[in-house]
Amino acid sequence: MPTIDKRKFSHVFCLAALTLLAGCGEDNFPKFEILGGLRVLALRADLGTQFAGAAEFSPGDSVVVTPYVSYLNLTAAPTFVAKACPDPGVNVGGIPSCDGVSGSVTVASGTISLTGGVSATGQAASFTVTIPSDVLSARSVVAQYNGVSYIVTYQMTSADGAKSVSSFKRLPVSSAAKTKNQNPVVISLMGNGTALLAVPSSETALSISYAPSAREAYSLMASDGSLSNSSEELLTTFFVTDGKLKYIRTVNDQTTLYTPPTTAPTDHTALIVAVVRDSRGGIVVKTVP
Repeated sequence: MPTIDKRKFSHVFCLAALTLLAGCGEDNFPKFEILGGLRVLALRADLGTQFAGAAEFSPGDSVVVTPYVSYLNLTAAPTFVAKACPDPGVNVGGIPSCDGVSGSVTVASGTISLTGGVSATGQAASFTVTIPSDVLSARSVVAQYNGVSYIVTYQMTSADGAKSVSSFKRLPVSSAAKTKNQNPVVISLMGNGTALLAVPSSETALSISYAPSAREAYSLMASDGSLSNSSEELLTTFFVTDGKLKYIRTVNDQTTLYTPPTTAPTDHTALIVAVVRDSRGGIVVKTVP
C-alpha cells in the first residue's frame, strides 16, 4: 500500500536507491518505520465479508476494505474520505487519485474511530466498494485472466485541517472462472522464534510465522495465451512507536533485529506493527502492544 506523504518527498531518491533490506541510515532523514503523526499503514480488501479471505475479485463483487491507520501524537481523531474509481493508469505514471477520474465515487467519509486501537494506532472502520459490472468489458482475454485494477483511495486529514496524507490500493479484478488470490494467513509475529505477546525489553529477532498455504502458487497468461507458473513472496514491513529496527522490511522467513528504547515511554504504550503483503495484493496486519 503506497502512501503519498509530503514529508517523504525530500528523500525519495535515497529510498529509490535502497536494496530491499537496507535503509538510508542518515539521522537527518525522517524514520519511515517510526510511528507518529498521520500514517495509513495498510488497506486490506476482502470479498463480501471482513477478513473473509479472498483478495482478488470479479466484476460486480462487493468488497470490504479495512484501513489500518496511526495518528500517534495528534490531540484529536482525524477525518477521512474514501473514494473508488477505474485505474487512472498508476502503472504508467498516472497519479494514484480518483479526483477528476470518470466513474469516481465517494464510498465513505467521517471521523476515524479505531477498533481495539493502541497508541492511536489500529483498525479503522471498514467500508464497502462495489466493483463495476463492466470493468472487464472490451478487455483482452489476457487482461481478463491476469486481472485489471480498480482503485480505492483513502485520505486522512488532521482535525484542524493542517495536515493530510493519502494512500491507495489496487483491487485486482479478473474473470470469474479464475482461481482467486487469498489474503495470506499469518499465525503470529515471532520474537526469537516464539510467538511475541508483548514488546520485548531486550534485543529481539523479529520474524513472521505463516501458514503453509500463505505463499500461493499462481499462473500468468502471456500474449500468446500460454501460462507460466510462479509462487508468491511475502514482504513484511515493520513499524514501531519506540526503539529501532535493523531492517524495516523482510521477505518470507527472514528476520530483523529490534532494539527497544533505553527508557520505556510514559505517555503511550509501545507498539510493534507488522504489515505482511503477498505479491498480488493480499494483506494481513499483526500488532503487538
